[in-house]
Amino acid sequence: MDRKTRNVRKPRGKVGKRRANSSAATFSRYQIAATQAHAIRSSWTTNPLITSTTGTLSASYSASVAYSPEYSAISTLYTTVKLVAFRVTLIPKQSSTATVHDNILVATHASYNGTTYVLPTDAKGVENTQAMVQYHSGSARPLHYYMWLPKTVEYTNLTEDSPVDPTPYAGSPGAVVIFGERLTPSTTYLAIQLTAVWLLRGRY
Repeated sequence: MDRKTRNVRKPRGKVGKRRANSSAATFSRYQIAATQAHAIRSSWTTNPLITSTTGTLSASYSASVAYSPEYSAISTLYTTVKLVAFRVTLIPKQSSTATVHDNILVATHASYNGTTYVLPTDAKGVENTQAMVQYHSGSARPLHYYMWLPKTVEYTNLTEDSPVDPTPYAGSPGAVVIFGERLTPSTTYLAIQLTAVWLLRGRY
């Protein structure tokens, strides 16, 4: 091999596999306005999760735009909406009376929304859904769960993003369902924080 050949330099830049899209990446990508639409991100809290007298946890959380703390301003400026990301954060709140811990199931129910849903009464109500994960109630770290969404979600009227007859392909579809059992009765186990990103089209 001659000197010229030895000194040939490889092109600069990294070559590797393209990173797969994720719900977490979606949160960053929609921080700026999209073409002919505006991205709005809202965060809000809800009641903590407390076990029943029999030691079970059960909940359903959705991302209807009506839940946004900024909804009054949103309804003035925009007419149509579609959800692009929804995150439910489970924050451990083990009290001194929480003597028992077990796995809590978290998943996406694509056929639910903010209007139509059924709280799970057993593990099967969560297992037969999308993107299920397990979270131990004794964990010291929060769980950031990103709800599964279909690849294509269509715009719908702002006031109809969670219709009585749910559709998984328009507006703000889906709900995050949670179920746990064999826990200490009447005990606060989790605080809940919700964050959603919508694309909205305006009146002007």
